[in-house]
Amino acid sequence: ALDSFNTAVVSPVYYVMFTILTILANMIMYKDWVSQSATQIATQLCGFVTIVAGTFLLHKTNTSSTDRHAESAPTPPPPPPPPDQICVQG
Repeated sequence: ALDSFNTAVVSPVYYVMFTILTILANMIMYKDWVSQSATQIATQLCGFVTIVAGTFLLHKTNTSSTDRHAESAPTPPPPPPPPDQICVQG
């Protein structure tokens, strides 16, 4: 993936996918949903959505701040005009 895409794209996708698969594996292996109330499950889902949204926002603000910086970079001053006369000392 790093050969085809930028690291700023691959890392958030990897992080979110790892988190999703880890939660699903734990739910299947340990049967978490059996001993939890609906409130606890909703709280865990809200925490997960917060993590995904935070990762998304960090990625978006990182790329947009880079784009803004490139657009708002000051232009260099124009070169000085050529001199009218060349003075030769000698």
